[in-house]
Amino acid sequence: MKTKAFTLLEIVIILAMLAIIAGSMVPLLIKSVETDREKITLERMRAINEAIMGNQRLGSFGYVGDVGDMPPSLNDLITKPGGVSAFAFYTNNVGYGWRGPYLDVEFQSLKDGWGNDFKFSTADSLPEGQIKCSGPDGSLGNSDDIVFPFLPNGEKVEKNAPLLVTVMVDSLTVT
Repeated sequence: MKTKAFTLLEIVIILAMLAIIAGSMVPLLIKSVETDREKITLERMRAINEAIMGNQRLGSFGYVGDVGDMPPSLNDLITKPGGVSAFAFYTNNVGYGWRGPYLDVEFQSLKDGWGNDFKFSTADSLPEGQIKCSGPDGSLGNSDDIVFPFLPNGEKVEKNAPLLVTVMVDSLTVT
């Protein structure tokens, strides 16, 4: 009685072919992971920038629109800085002050896709309002650094954000 089976040589050939296919997929998988990390980093940078500058379409004035200046550090988007008053309405019902938090930090928004802290603004020798991450290698000053928003040399982020102003009208006379 004959039994059907694979020979050792056939098994080795099949395993070799599977190893070659798997080996060729590894670089694609690594590239995909790096692309996802870059995408996460850019999304977080956009969210930080929106927390700072606001989004007029959504009715958000951001840190600059509420406080009137750039935050000294990114942590000031999450916790109220010491030298800034809490948001309140002042003379003529003009609102001013910190009314954060401006970021939801549950998703580690102050870290890039590789787990490194973002660098921000003049505190980290960058132009005012610029956010930077060190990229995949974890060290700044290389070609893989990611900067948002991109600014030509020496330029600064414009702080032309609207300041929230509420006007109360006591009476209206139309003639």
